Amino acid sequence: MNDNLIVLYVEPKKLPKQITIKNTLEEKQKLVGGLIEYTNLIDDNSVLLICNEEGKIANLKPNLQFDYDYIAGNCFI
Repeated sequence: MNDNLIVLYVEPKKLPKQITIKNTLEEKQKLVGGLIEYTNLIDDNSVLLICNEEGKIANLKPNLQFDYDYIAGNCFI
């Protein structure tokens, strides 16, 4: 089992960057600055976006924009 993940890390108003993180809840929470929430970007569950569950409530800066919604704060794919 691989203990690392290669992710595309996206911070508001910055270019995305590829980084390697430990595959732990704590590491994921550290990247987004709080509790994590995930959503499928592709229907077959092959691509997940992970963000701060309370990003909008905490008034984090808007990051990724979708037709129907947006992601607030740091996220990774």
